[in-house]
Amino acid sequence: VRMARFSDVEVSIRLSVVQSKEVGQPDDYFKTINDSYTAQYLEALGVEPSLRHRKAVARSAPLEQCEIEASWDDHSAVARSLRITQAPVGRSASSGKLPGARGAEGGGRAAEAPAVGVDKWKYMEVGPPHVRDAAEICRAFGREQGKASPQGDKGQALMHMQMHDIAASEFANGSLVDELEHMRRQARGDHSRCDEDPELVQWGEEGMREVESLKRKFILPFAAERLPPGSKKTVVVPWQSPEYREHVEIQVPKQHSAELSHPISMSLDQIMEEAVEYIENRLPLELLTTRRDPWFFAAMRERLCAPEATRLTGLLAHLLYWTVFGHLRAPAKRLPQPSQQSLILTLQELWSRLSDTSRSKKPGRHGELMAREAPSGASFVLPAFMLAIKRNVEGVFRRQYPKAFSDVQTGDELVARLLEQLNVLVMNIFDPDCVYASFGAFDSSIEAIKMYRKLNVLQMKLGLTPATKMLGREFRTTPMMLLLMNGDGGAPENPKTRMFLQKSASDVVLATVSASPPRRPSSSGGSGKDGSPASPMVLPRLDERRRQALYRTACKRIASVGLEVVSSHQGSRASSLSTTSLPQTLTSAVAAAAAAAGAAAV
Repeated sequence: VRMARFSDVEVSIRLSVVQSKEVGQPDDYFKTINDSYTAQYLEALGVEPSLRHRKAVARSAPLEQCEIEASWDDHSAVARSLRITQAPVGRSASSGKLPGARGAEGGGRAAEAPAVGVDKWKYMEVGPPHVRDAAEICRAFGREQGKASPQGDKGQALMHMQMHDIAASEFANGSLVDELEHMRRQARGDHSRCDEDPELVQWGEEGMREVESLKRKFILPFAAERLPPGSKKTVVVPWQSPEYREHVEIQVPKQHSAELSHPISMSLDQIMEEAVEYIENRLPLELLTTRRDPWFFAAMRERLCAPEATRLTGLLAHLLYWTVFGHLRAPAKRLPQPSQQSLILTLQELWSRLSDTSRSKKPGRHGELMAREAPSGASFVLPAFMLAIKRNVEGVFRRQYPKAFSDVQTGDELVARLLEQLNVLVMNIFDPDCVYASFGAFDSSIEAIKMYRKLNVLQMKLGLTPATKMLGREFRTTPMMLLLMNGDGGAPENPKTRMFLQKSASDVVLATVSASPPRRPSSSGGSGKDGSPASPMVLPRLDERRRQALYRTACKRIASVGLEVVSSHQGSRASSLSTTSLPQTLTSAVAAAAAAAGAAAV
């Protein structure tokens, strides 16, 4: 029985990403696409996709008579999606021809292979069509120069004009051309989107649930609320609380000690794969701000998928493991202090490169929106970067230790303690003032205002009054700069530099970034006889090689705000990195630039 067709049906098939080395046989792809096509076609008609009905579709509306459009991107060796449209009703089978099929001239080939249900199926290679470049056109033009132009001088002049346009656009910047064309369409009032224009993602309930989860885990003031063991009422605990410093090591149930005693073994490719999937499909950036520019969010997602973000995620996960779970291993198998120092220095370098949004390969509008000096930089871009890094670190632990963190009885408590130490570790290494842990879109809510009031009262009990926090932010130097100025075991010799550093000094931050335990205070305490501040509680000591690496990273970080101040002093004296032997002018210049730039710039 032949099934008559009374309407045309359009079928869209989404294909997964396939690397070039993973491409399979054409017959397998053809059978998969044909099965999906017949199933969707029958469902559109309201018919059960049984084997008998599939054979009827193969006879009456075969795939070879349909028009196929393929969409491509740069991440897959095959098409990402196929749009299959049936030929108009009444077209003969002889006229049905696969559009886009290339003969010998285009480099494509068509073949036939037997299939179930019909005599023969036709399939074609769906590679991107061959487009002649300027070199091929020039060769073709050279072959035609000896022939007479069919239109005489007019045709020859037109050919010369075309060749001139091709030669002029040979080394053109494609991204600038696309941006100019986009601005021209907007100026003409043509608001129709092209295929390459990003879309503003519209998040539903899934996006709102993810935002609530991120708020309770990583975003202040919501993340400062915790549920004590055995209690049903939550309490607010500041991240600067001594409780977190005294209980760094997480106690693990005995049934999970064997699993958690093995360090993280995920590769960078695995971390990048999971991070890219989350950032592109599940990270609701659009719900973290009131901005509505799709190009802005596309640039941020592209930056978060950079190799620097992947390495930063992996190394931060390793540092967190050795901080909270290192006690599960024998003392001889724990990470030594020099290795921890190297790990922290590498983290500082990677964060400096990732947060320097001016390195983005996208010029023009992308560079302007992603610039740190712009209002979107310190207020949203860098907090969003830090939020994504934290969430990816959590994903690394959940994937590496699935049994421990999915335990019904102890898994939630273990995850809560891990995220608390993650927030404290990131605060001490990158963000002492917790600037990158809050978003303006949430701070104005009634819930946030009430929780900030409780949090400020608790911080005042710890000595963090509004005045001290204001002075700390005004004269704040990054943990990287603080370690550089104290990396040789002593304070800088320049009194002006010591004065700047003392206004924002933190023994906890210095102990964290130097992987050194704080020294116990002396019985005298307080200040010296001359009224100068007492010696620091932490005496970090880095070798010369690590001080050199830290110095180069610090110079790159302050280059955007203090290059004109320090450039005249770098020269030959840059190799002497002991902070006690640094030239006084250079030390003063670095400290002055750091103090002038503030927390967001330094």
